[in-house]
Amino acid sequence: MKKIKYTPDAADKLRALKSAISGEYGEDKAKKIIKSITDTIRGLCDYEEKGPEVSKMFDVVSDYRYVFVSGNQKWK
Repeated sequence: MKKIKYTPDAADKLRALKSAISGEYGEDKAKKIIKSITDTIRGLCDYEEKGPEVSKMFDVVSDYRYVFVSGNQKWK
């Protein structure tokens, strides 16, 4: 089975996002939002071509994919 590995920078940014959301909306909401994000990312293990290629979207050389999780209105 494939495994998602976060870079230290990405992991730091997820922790910072969780902290910011916790401060604004509470710990429970932060956990729910971060879980939604990480569950979507984990979906790449089963379907690695999920989401459009960044290279095609922005005409840059990259093997990254763009994965949309949710608009802001869902969390209000």
